[in-house]
Amino acid sequence: MQGFFSDKTEKMLFSGRELYLEQLQKTLSLLKKSEQKNIAIFGKNGVGKTYIVKEFLRRIDDKSILPIYIDLNRISLSPENLSIELIAAVSAWFFGYDNKWHSETKTLEGIRALKQILKNGSSEIIDKVVNELEKIKPNQQLLIEQAFNFSQAIAEENNKKIVFCIENFDKILELNGFEQVADVFSSINLHQKNILYITTSSAIEQFKPRLSKYNFEFINISPLSKEETKTLIEKSIGKVSSDIVNEIYSLTLGHPNYVSNVAKRFKETSNVKRAFLLEVLSKSGGIYRDCESTLQLSLARARGKTLLNVILNVLSHYDKLRLTEIARKIFRSAGVTKSLLTRLIEVDIISKSDNLYSIPDPVLRYFISHQNSGILSEPDESLLKKLEAEL
Repeated sequence: MQGFFSDKTEKMLFSGRELYLEQLQKTLSLLKKSEQKNIAIFGKNGVGKTYIVKEFLRRIDDKSILPIYIDLNRISLSPENLSIELIAAVSAWFFGYDNKWHSETKTLEGIRALKQILKNGSSEIIDKVVNELEKIKPNQQLLIEQAFNFSQAIAEENNKKIVFCIENFDKILELNGFEQVADVFSSINLHQKNILYITTSSAIEQFKPRLSKYNFEFINISPLSKEETKTLIEKSIGKVSSDIVNEIYSLTLGHPNYVSNVAKRFKETSNVKRAFLLEVLSKSGGIYRDCESTLQLSLARARGKTLLNVILNVLSHYDKLRLTEIARKIFRSAGVTKSLLTRLIEVDIISKSDNLYSIPDPVLRYFISHQNSGILSEPDESLLKKLEAEL
């Protein structure tokens, strides 16, 4: 689609991910022989999943392969709306149209008009979808099924192979909340011979077991190494000393979003610790926004927000705690506490190892530890100096 690869910042900051691109490239060669396995990419928010898939799609130079990209976070997820959005997106990528055309096509009349430029199989799918949408009570499972079959029809009619990237694929489970949809995966054919599905998700604990039943190979995205962190810093702000690289790496542990934001703030402050503090504690900070978003999304997927927040606040002040220690601190039984901890593990915000619970992301832990202290706003000079000394 025109304009999709025009983000020069994304291209410039793409660093240290060649190994993952090589893995995707191997699957692409299997797609040409219809022997592909779908790919599910997992990783924390901001670790670089989007950069990886966009760079991979950008590098496809085989005219017989059609790249398609959608982000389920940008779609209002109902079976009716999804059917329109998917057909419009696939058509926009196939015809090479821009975002304006895509937006204008995301209506019932828009996809109806597509019939004039499509061939028999894909045109027939549009007929089915339009006819269903015009009913008072459309068949929601049929709409989902036909929407995903549309790309296969396009591939077969035009002798194409398709690389279909779906970001935040775990959001598809929201469709299970609709009356006619018991299991959304029963409506989706993920074994189509002409399509390689590449999905991304941050919901590792909840979503990975679901995909393990299907034709997926898993790729887990790790943070950057120290050398890769150095490369990203220098791409962001130019050459810096090894001491600066080491300091940024020790505070961010190579998380690309954190590295990039601290590096840019360092250019203003010339002080790594201050740059980190302003990014994490100030509402204008990119890391602040990332942590706030991660926390809100994770708690929205869990249940019992108030007590979960209490547990997170407790854990944020310790490296690791045992179940009994947490139970005492929140004044709940071990059984109730264990149930709450399990919910937090399921949404990937805490982890358990050797019967010890912790918040594995040290930056998020720092953010949470200050969330209820009144510090999160715009820290003044004296507070910043105090916190710098503590880091």
